[in-house]
Amino acid sequence: MRKVLSLAVLGAAAVGMAAVLSSGAAHAEYPDRPVRLILPYPAGGGVDANGRLLAKALSEMWKVPVVVENMAGASTTLATKAVINAKPDGYTLGMVTSRLAINPAIYKSMPYTSDDFKPVTQLLTSPLFILANPKAPTQSVADLVKYAKDHANEVTVATSGPGDITSLPIEILDRAAQIQLKQIPYLGAAPSMTATVSGETNLTLSVYPVFKAMLTEARLKPIAVTGNARSPAMPDVPTVKEIVPSFSGIDEWYGLIAPKATPADVIDKLYKDISKAIASPELKERFLQDGNVIVGSTPDQFAAFLKTQTEMWKKPIADIGLSMELK
Repeated sequence: MRKVLSLAVLGAAAVGMAAVLSSGAAHAEYPDRPVRLILPYPAGGGVDANGRLLAKALSEMWKVPVVVENMAGASTTLATKAVINAKPDGYTLGMVTSRLAINPAIYKSMPYTSDDFKPVTQLLTSPLFILANPKAPTQSVADLVKYAKDHANEVTVATSGPGDITSLPIEILDRAAQIQLKQIPYLGAAPSMTATVSGETNLTLSVYPVFKAMLTEARLKPIAVTGNARSPAMPDVPTVKEIVPSFSGIDEWYGLIAPKATPADVIDKLYKDISKAIASPELKERFLQDGNVIVGSTPDQFAAFLKTQTEMWKKPIADIGLSMELK
């Protein structure tokens, strides 16, 4: 009887060990099925361009599809909430931008906090350009400031709406240069670009990959970079700060987040694999050609960066007096 019990115990232990090993082996194979990458803007902008480049590189590395889903709406909170509410298994990820740090300073009530998701990595920083219609009377920042002072509220700028990274630099420039530019909101980068190319507006703002194809046909003219440094992609284009010293430099950036309860080892694998992908010659060259600065920070570094950025935006947005209800 004792021998039979011993065999039963050994058998149960073997089954349990097999289950543990099997579970570990399955976990080690992450990802073994399609991964969903949610982008918080529509197709046609810098988020879409960079998100699809990363998805393609990871698909090739993992040998499973990384499926891109554009989920625009509610000032990027729709996409972020979808990531936060997803099953925390590493199979739903979200791309985020500077809007993640800007929103808490603008909206009286946010549907989440930075504690509700897990930062994975800051991928890139992307210089933001002010672009002019070639026929507009605003072919440099100096021209823009002078013309705007002489023609109050006549210079039109296509943006993606109040609080967007395409709108805030204009608000800050207005105060720094003591001018008043007229913002006209459009639904994303592509319609804003179309409006400026057609002459419907004088100016718009965008990142390099969105407008670079238009440079050969001279359909748009980059007149300034909003960041603190010139862009490696177009080093001859000055910064706004060079002409208006009191202007605060602003860049766009992109990062990746996962649901809060995503296992630490999955976050670590994501960070390491993404770091490997963006360091590969093909993807690195493409990102650099598109005017990006590659970052590839650790999850902890990205969390600290988010905290700093969120704090940084409080004063300029308070100075602008921008406060809205999230819709």
